[in-house]
Amino acid sequence: MEPIPSPQVQRIGPDGITLLGAPLGTDAFCNHFVASRVLKIRSVLNCLPSLEDPQIELHLLRSCFSFPKLCYSLRTCPSFKLQASLKEFDFLVNEALISIVGQTLSAAEFQQANLPTYKAGIGLRSAEWSADAAFVASVLETADLREAMLGRVLAPPGMALAEAALTERLADSPVDLDTLLSA
Repeated sequence: MEPIPSPQVQRIGPDGITLLGAPLGTDAFCNHFVASRVLKIRSVLNCLPSLEDPQIELHLLRSCFSFPKLCYSLRTCPSFKLQASLKEFDFLVNEALISIVGQTLSAAEFQQANLPTYKAGIGLRSAEWSADAAFVASVLETADLREAMLGRVLAPPGMALAEAALTERLADSPVDLDTLLSA
């Protein structure tokens, strides 16, 4: 006799599950989960020009429809599982910025747009560039909670790769880490 399916219990598929809004599973499952979020964000970004007010469009892009839309996914899933979706997301945000500005931007201008406003940027954050830092920060921030729940601290899959990628990215960065950390 088959059990009666409950709407509160989500069946576990062979590739992964979604727990508390975070994908847990194969690389393809996690990337597909985030890709579906990016697809929803695309439809919102396509509607921005209908506001016909570039200042409001830019404010909404920066504060609501860019990095904040993916932040939770970046904190809960290692970036190596999301590369295709992160590239697509950054491309969509850059296209939305081009639409708001009304002209194409060079690579240097996109880099400047990613800077915070106090550094003469627009404050758009690259999901691809920030993904490793978001994941590592989340893992480190939840270490005590995981230890209390599990009795020991286990590094989640992908932590070593995320740390290595973050270290490499920061080593290549023109930012002086000593100055940044002392601020």
